[in-house]
Amino acid sequence: MKFFKIKYTLFIILLSVYSVRSQTSIQYYFDNCDYKETQGLFADLAVTGDPTCVCGLNGNSLIFDGNDTLVFPATYSDLFIRESYTFDFYFTLVDAQSDMDIFATSANCIGNDSTMTLKYLTANDEILFFMGSSSNNFMINLSKLNPAYCWHRFTLVKSETEYFYYLDNVLQERFVSRENIPVSKTNPLTFGANKCSTLGSLSMTGQLDNILWTDRALSPLEIESSYVFPDQIVTRDTTIFSGSSVSIAIGSSCAQTAGWSPTNNLDLTNPFAPIATPDESTTYTSVINYRHCTITDTVRIYVVDENDIECDKILLPKAFTPNNDGLNENYGISNQFILEGMEFFQIFDRSGAKLWEAQSEFSLWDGTFKGQPMTSGLYFYKVKYQCKGEEFLKIDSFTLIR
Repeated sequence: MKFFKIKYTLFIILLSVYSVRSQTSIQYYFDNCDYKETQGLFADLAVTGDPTCVCGLNGNSLIFDGNDTLVFPATYSDLFIRESYTFDFYFTLVDAQSDMDIFATSANCIGNDSTMTLKYLTANDEILFFMGSSSNNFMINLSKLNPAYCWHRFTLVKSETEYFYYLDNVLQERFVSRENIPVSKTNPLTFGANKCSTLGSLSMTGQLDNILWTDRALSPLEIESSYVFPDQIVTRDTTIFSGSSVSIAIGSSCAQTAGWSPTNNLDLTNPFAPIATPDESTTYTSVINYRHCTITDTVRIYVVDENDIECDKILLPKAFTPNNDGLNENYGISNQFILEGMEFFQIFDRSGAKLWEAQSEFSLWDGTFKGQPMTSGLYFYKVKYQCKGEEFLKIDSFTLIR
């Protein structure tokens, strides 16, 4: 049985769709168990072997047994010389007892000309990503796989000559290239194997889903907001008033059920969206078993007495670091639960020029103005909001650090 995220997740998906509505996307989602581009905008994938169609992220996915490959049309290489793009997909690894090739392309098997490869290295449970246009222009990165995940996400963002490589939504490498790094037409992009593979490296065994190319460099916030949270808790740590309830949503899953602990004050009518009504602050743990994976996740529900709220103490950090490292990337209010409404949330530079404004207490500033990153320094915020039937205005400063 397939379950999907609810309310909060639907909001995130709609927000993501809205923010990228004008872009062109090439999509291979495999929901119909075929190798066609979802929107009919691009040629079919070529296949060797017989990948099995099984339950996936939002429908179906392909599972490789070590003898299967998907080969992209040669014209796909044209997409990788665009000024900006985002290349994104999800994968799992099964029986990873040896080094495995996930995808690869290369103009030849000698040197670094038009090369891009993604490989699993079993010795240290690492993912190797390599890309380059020559022996003098290349990037290589080794990253540990997060053992808490079954599905992993690869994301490559290009903005002019800057490349940003993410694994599981976390920036692993920023590479400033001397030139465009193309994908070879002679040895096209191949998933599941590497025609230039070294001895001892096997073809991939695992699942593949949601291959997406977009003609725009997505921001870290857009990447995070488009994440589908496979088998993970979507609801993040949150605060409720005593006596209130909150739904804890799990992302898309192919499992039949989900286990929870503790179960007190937890309505498990739908185990993929239980309703929590804790008497005190509680950490809930989910456990999902599916195929070769056991995935655990936690969420903390804080319980506060409404009578203890101090309306004049909304919480905003004194500093944040929008430097694409995946930490403290956005600036916003952390105790939104005390607000009954907000008239405005504004950000100003030292000269008093307004850089950003929002009318929702959940809005976040990403440290940019008209698409350009602001420099390190002192900034100011002004927030006008309602709490317990009264209006409040707070003005203070904070530091942006890059």
